[in-house]
Amino acid sequence: METRRLITILTGIAVAIVLVIGGIVVLGSLGGGDDDGGSASNGGSPTPNLPDRVEGELRLFGPDPVTLDPACASDAGSAEYIVEIFSGLVSFDRDLKVIPDIAETWDISPDGTVYTFHLRKNVLFHDASRRVIAGDFKFSMERALNPDTQSTVGEVYLDDIVGAQAYIDGDVDEVTGIKVVNDDTLEITIGAPNSVFTSKLTYPTSYVVDRREVQDASCFEGAEWTLSPNGTGPFKMKDWELGQRIELEPNDGFYLEPKPSVEKVTYLLSG
Repeated sequence: METRRLITILTGIAVAIVLVIGGIVVLGSLGGGDDDGGSASNGGSPTPNLPDRVEGELRLFGPDPVTLDPACASDAGSAEYIVEIFSGLVSFDRDLKVIPDIAETWDISPDGTVYTFHLRKNVLFHDASRRVIAGDFKFSMERALNPDTQSTVGEVYLDDIVGAQAYIDGDVDEVTGIKVVNDDTLEITIGAPNSVFTSKLTYPTSYVVDRREVQDASCFEGAEWTLSPNGTGPFKMKDWELGQRIELEPNDGFYLEPKPSVEKVTYLLSG
């Protein structure tokens, strides 16, 4: 079974961090199956307010996410959806090897402190209004580190980067270790060689978001944009009924293979 994303929970990188990879592309190969996750235990009555099932739909039970903001996710339940809607520079394969994602290739300096990421030129935001460029990653990572965002995980995953602490402390206006070389090239400098640095970049904190819709939203204010986020992942948000269900639909413009093989995914939410 070919796949690019799995749901994998790991602990133990420095502070028992959680690294989550998606799972819908795997499940998509099942074609939705015959089991209807919306049936109740009293003889199969449909869940109230659940739309009629469509051909090729996959229904699953899922946790009620705390947030769908990549900069703010500190729990595996939220990350389960975020990894399908958004994406980052790198990801994991099924053997937990770091592999290219939006970054097609990268180079590491001889001293192990400078990472130069070369971005794919065919990655569009879900609304297809424009492609992702290096400046979008600088914005997204700096947003995760910005104290105004109030992220509890930004510093955990991005503290290796030169200038991150000074930015968090308010001493500088940008993270000096995140440099936009050009639209297709992002350079990240870390303070010392770290063999797990690229692994840490697989966490949603480093995922790219659309600055046009996020603007100055924090983890606790202005989160309305997450109800219909303009991500880059293999699935797009179709509908989010808070406390009831999340509906995802395939991103036909997804830049990697395999592309989603289901018509729709409906998560029936549980607390």
